[in-house]
Amino acid sequence: MASKKNKVIIATLLAVFSFFTVVNTSCSKHNKDMTVCKNVVCRNGGHCNDSSKCVCPVGWEDSVCGTVTVAKYISNWGVTQTIVGTDSLQYLNTDTMYTVAIKTTSTPTTFFISNFNNNPYYNDVICTMDSINSYKFYIDTISPFQAIYYSYQILSGHGSMNKTKDTITATFITRHKNHTTNWEVDTTNLLMVRHNY
Repeated sequence: MASKKNKVIIATLLAVFSFFTVVNTSCSKHNKDMTVCKNVVCRNGGHCNDSSKCVCPVGWEDSVCGTVTVAKYISNWGVTQTIVGTDSLQYLNTDTMYTVAIKTTSTPTTFFISNFNNNPYYNDVICTMDSINSYKFYIDTISPFQAIYYSYQILSGHGSMNKTKDTITATFITRHKNHTTNWEVDTTNLLMVRHNY
């Protein structure tokens, strides 16, 4: 009987010891996190991690989340646009070259492309940063930004901004009336190179 009672006491003591070990470890880590982040002030919704660095929300960067990511890309860009898929095979692999401008919007997670497809009616095509990776974006075809002009429509698009700030690549799917007035769907790849960089 005493042996059974001793086993219960030992088991209880081990459980209590384990509990306090977990609590102590957790508190030590929490206090360490509080110490390394004590003098770190992250801006614009960023938060400090346990290596005393700011983790920034999409659209912001630098050591304190004070710089808008897209600000580095506001410029004029030379575009080489190549048709890589089409309903009209005679246009496959056709290149077009023109200039676009990337402009700011009122939010840090969006930007405008002007003169898209060398079309002056497409001066405010909205691009939205990816929710996980600020260097990736997609064309906003849901918002009422007048995605249809005459007989040309942007169906979808996405792209990636090079972190060296000198190139942007993108793929777009468009629908338009061709010379025979039939609707044609094209997939085009864009290589954008910054002017005067």
